[in-house]
Amino acid sequence: MKKVLIIDDDESIRDIYSTNFKSAKYKVFCAKNGKEGLDAVEEKKPDIVLLDILMPEMDGFDFLKALKKKNPLIPAVVLTNMSSPKDKEEAILLGAKEYLLKTKHTPEGIEKIVKKILKNLKTE
Repeated sequence: MKKVLIIDDDESIRDIYSTNFKSAKYKVFCAKNGKEGLDAVEEKKPDIVLLDILMPEMDGFDFLKALKKKNPLIPAVVLTNMSSPKDKEEAILLGAKEYLLKTKHTPEGIEKIVKKILKNLKTE
């Protein structure tokens, strides 16, 4: 069973994606900020991370920097409402596999993207 870590400070977002991924047969872990997310990466060893950018304590950009140093093989997908091309470029440079706008994707659509990323990792 694949493990997904959802890092978002919005509890309702965590709940929506958590429910969706559980119904798609993923093991799901959640964190409220990047600092909690890094601890969860160490402890839970997720196969993929879904990550918001704007969060307290440690934002998504700082999380990506830390993930790149600690566990560069774990893919991260940024899921945000920040639509600036500059933010997208920074996230991709920091190692994010995708930069997705929450308003443009359904939870089911996100799950399909995650499945595709995980499948492609196996073939690389």
